[in-house]
Amino acid sequence: MKFVVNKEIITLGLRRGGIHGMLVWMCGMFDDSYMVHLNTRLRGFKDWYSFSEKKHRFVKSKISFLSGLKKKSLPIEFYINSVEQSTPKRFVDIDNKNYNRKKKKITKAVKVTKFSKSRKYVIFLRNPFNNLASLMQARENSRYPDSWFVKEIKLFRKNWIAYSKEVVGETNFLKKKIVLIYDRWVTDREYRKQKAEEIRLNFSDKNFGKMPHAGSSFDNFTFSNNAYNMDVCDRWVKYKDNKKFNKILFDAELLDLYKGIFGEVPYSL
Repeated sequence: MKFVVNKEIITLGLRRGGIHGMLVWMCGMFDDSYMVHLNTRLRGFKDWYSFSEKKHRFVKSKISFLSGLKKKSLPIEFYINSVEQSTPKRFVDIDNKNYNRKKKKITKAVKVTKFSKSRKYVIFLRNPFNNLASLMQARENSRYPDSWFVKEIKLFRKNWIAYSKEVVGETNFLKKKIVLIYDRWVTDREYRKQKAEEIRLNFSDKNFGKMPHAGSSFDNFTFSNNAYNMDVCDRWVKYKDNKKFNKILFDAELLDLYKGIFGEVPYSL
C-alpha cells in the first residue's frame, strides 16, 4: 500500500495552551483518511495516529497497519503535525529543516509517495494568564521530571511574546497561517465554525470538549470527556498572588501585546 498526502497542516502552540484539545476537535471533522504526529521531537515515525473517541486518546491509526499491504495508492486527505514549544521563528530557522528530514523517514516508513506542496500553519494562542497558570499547576501535579517545567516556565514570557507577535502581524515567519485564540474557541461556537471554514473543514463540534489522555492539569484530571465544563478561562485566579507568576506576566511588552489581543488585563498589582 502506497500513500499520497493531499493536505498538510502544521499546528504550533505552547504547552498547556490547549493545543491537544483543539487538535482533537479538528480530528472530529476529518474522515478516516487522516494521520497525526504529536510533537516533532517525538520518536517513532513508523506509527501514525488518529484520535480514538472510545479510549479518549491518540492511538495508532489503522493506516499504520495498512502500510505493509501491496495494493494501489491510497489518498490521505490530511496529515497533521503538532508542534509544541517551538516558536514561529525557531520552526522556520531550525525545526522546519529537521521536520523535512523526518518527512523523508516517514516516506520510507509508511510508503508515502507524495506529500502535498500545500501546507497550512495553524497557530494556537491562549491567554497568558491562564496558560501559565495551567503550566504551573501541571508542574505541581505531574509525574514527569520537574526540570521539564522549570525550563518552560523560565522561557514562557519570551515564547508567548514570540507567538503573539506572529498573531498580530509584527512578525510573519509562517505563511498561510490561521490563528485560533483558545479563549474564544472555548466560549464561542460561531468562532469555531469560522475557523473550521478557514481550515477548509466541514464544521462539527462532535469532538469539542474531548481531551486526550487524562485531561486537564486542574480538577484532578476528571474532565477528560467534558473538558469545557471546567472553568478554563479563570485559571489565573489561583496564582494571582504568586510572586513568580506575576513577575513573569507583568512585563510591559507582554501586557501591551495582551491588550491588543485580549483586552483588559484581568487584575492589577
